[in-house]
Amino acid sequence: TTVQILGYDRPKNDYNSYVSPLYLGTDYDVYCYADDDLCQGCKVTNGVSFAHITSTKQFIRTKDQTRPNMRYIHAESIARDEIIITLQVDEGSKVWC
Repeated sequence: TTVQILGYDRPKNDYNSYVSPLYLGTDYDVYCYADDDLCQGCKVTNGVSFAHITSTKQFIRTKDQTRPNMRYIHAESIARDEIIITLQVDEGSKVWC
């Protein structure tokens, strides 16, 4: 089964009628579990425990479609065949020189 998550419930007040959108380049913890529907005449579901729900935790990061901003700080030669280049980036990234 494929589940598409477009937002999440985050009530500000008594009215839970809106969904907060997901943001690009953001880390989210997602918990996926199933719970039976109530049967005819049943008062409670035969659901899962809180411990089981927390064990389903998945770390998910939404796509980051912006490139990192990089700034040249300094470069120096430390040997005949070595140079140290210092760069500053504004987000986690891999840098190749």
